[in-house]
Amino acid sequence: MIENYTLLYAQGDDAQRDDCLSYLKGLFKNVFEANSGKKAWEVFKEHKPKILILDTNLSEMNGLELAQKIRALDKTCKIVILTKDTNVEELLVAIKLNLTEYIIKPINAEDLGIIIRRAVDELKEDDNKVNLLELANNFYWDKKLDKLYKNTKEIKLTKKETELLKLLTSRLNSTVSTEEIMSFIYDDAVCNTSKFRTLLYRLKLKINFELIESIYAIGYRLKVKNKK
Repeated sequence: MIENYTLLYAQGDDAQRDDCLSYLKGLFKNVFEANSGKKAWEVFKEHKPKILILDTNLSEMNGLELAQKIRALDKTCKIVILTKDTNVEELLVAIKLNLTEYIIKPINAEDLGIIIRRAVDELKEDDNKVNLLELANNFYWDKKLDKLYKNTKEIKLTKKETELLKLLTSRLNSTVSTEEIMSFIYDDAVCNTSKFRTLLYRLKLKINFELIESIYAIGYRLKVKNKK
């Protein structure tokens, strides 16, 4: 059951819509439906589904017109177009919409499921790109999970080490003073410099001294990947 992403299915034919909905609701926790282009547009604006299956034969606004409006607002959602026939004019419009798939009906549930799972995989890849902060020397910081990776291997961090890196990653390309760091990660009324230096040294050992840069008499900053 897919819970992280929602799906909208817009189909003007009641029988086809009902048949497909029973299958889709077995895959997704949250599935929205619409029987017209106008209704689908209202559902999209309210719920912002990330996967859309749109039939071209919709009343009030056809599937391609709807896809154009949606794409103008959302460049990352995954759109699948269903059509019973095709023509050059439709194809020229579809090419510009960065569709996940353009399908000539009929399509069976198994093939549709393969396309939907590909759309889910693409969304996951997109999410990873957004959440992962690329640092120097093949280090990555996951902003969502607050985890540090060297290539694909996670580096285990203590709570204080995590707090230190959260602060430094929030201030990339700038130096954070020692006083500010200590105030951020320690609750003590009087900051203990020795405690902080021990924490910093142990963290540097974990990352082989490749990531945190000391700026003399000022503070610390993270090394970032050089942009070519």
